[in-house]
Amino acid sequence: MIQRIDRRALLKAGTLLAGTGVSAGFSPLLLAQSAEDPVAIIESFAREIFEVFGPLNGVSESYASRRQLLQEIVNDRFAYDEMAEAAAAIALPEMTDAERRRLSAVGRDLVAEYLLFFFVNIQPENQFVVNGLRRSRSGNRLMIDTTVILEDGSKFSIIWHIVERDGRYLVYDVRSIVFSVMNQVTDLATEGYETAGMYMLFRVLDRRIESYRQKFPD
Repeated sequence: MIQRIDRRALLKAGTLLAGTGVSAGFSPLLLAQSAEDPVAIIESFAREIFEVFGPLNGVSESYASRRQLLQEIVNDRFAYDEMAEAAAAIALPEMTDAERRRLSAVGRDLVAEYLLFFFVNIQPENQFVVNGLRRSRSGNRLMIDTTVILEDGSKFSIIWHIVERDGRYLVYDVRSIVFSVMNQVTDLATEGYETAGMYMLFRVLDRRIESYRQKFPD
């Protein structure tokens, strides 16, 4: 179930969103740069994920359709090029053009696998609530605070970090209290590069993708 919030309330800078304890605290000019609605984009993600994952999680041992959906979402709506380059910043100056293209492709696939891990236990009766939207301290990202409410009433928070690129809003990171997609990829890339250079950087990223594909096989 997707619970929506009032867009007009979001556009009132500094307004406290009812029941959330989160201040909007951002300028309407930040949204005015794009004709898109960043909250609607995240709601659309959630709707698609719930519709595909809900009936299959705990029932089907094939993850092909769930993986395909997430790959499509990442390809269309994630700044995966920037994510991959930021994560591998330690090695970027030494990368050839071919290695950068490879990094982009590996980064795209790895982000999709992390999202699969993130949402693998979603059930149809779970609820997805958008609590509010705020601007990051640096001012260059939007942060959309959301909550997934499980059947037993327990909750977990997901914060979507959004950047605006050429009039489109793209996801730059997905975070919970204990998990960040960007941090996971960065830690892997750094560990690999510091261990044995460029070869090991790609090796550890490929291994992580393969480990998730074995855990959640098509």
